[in-house]
Amino acid sequence: AEKLVLVSQFRPPVDSTVLELPAGLIDEGETASEAAVRELREETGLIGSAVSESPVIFSDPGMSNANMRLVEVLVDLDDARNISPEQALEEGEDIKVHMVETSDLQQELLDLAEREEAVVDARLWSVAFGRATSARDAKPLPTLFPFNRFFDKQMLAFTGAVFVSTAIVGGLVKALLSRSS
Repeated sequence: AEKLVLVSQFRPPVDSTVLELPAGLIDEGETASEAAVRELREETGLIGSAVSESPVIFSDPGMSNANMRLVEVLVDLDDARNISPEQALEEGEDIKVHMVETSDLQQELLDLAEREEAVVDARLWSVAFGRATSARDAKPLPTLFPFNRFFDKQMLAFTGAVFVSTAIVGGLVKALLSRSS
């Protein structure tokens, strides 16, 4: 069965543990796809390969200029390196890894959120909503980016989508700090 890798971690701005897709910042000299594969490895211990990447998208344009690229990463669970994955977390990170079946992703997320006493990230819920809508309507989703494989029910590979923020974090933090002063 197709699975999606998720992580959960405490997020101070919402004072809650959040279920989300693995994510992180792009390091200097790195592409979004390279960052996605690196972040997946660091946060989950899994080795994968990027197969598609969105254009720059904005997560909440009414509130900030935070933007990202969505990268689809496939993981071969038969690869010996993925049999007993070990996280490579940075100091201060406390990230739990979850693998959920995608056949009824919305229900899986609701159940996991209840078990973990967590909330679900809006981007992750959007993926689940799109899958459910597509399955219900039995019509292909409109192609906004080359992500057809992600929504293809026949896909045999494990899918992990990684959000990679390309926002200028320093500027956002400075703006938020100046608002609170």
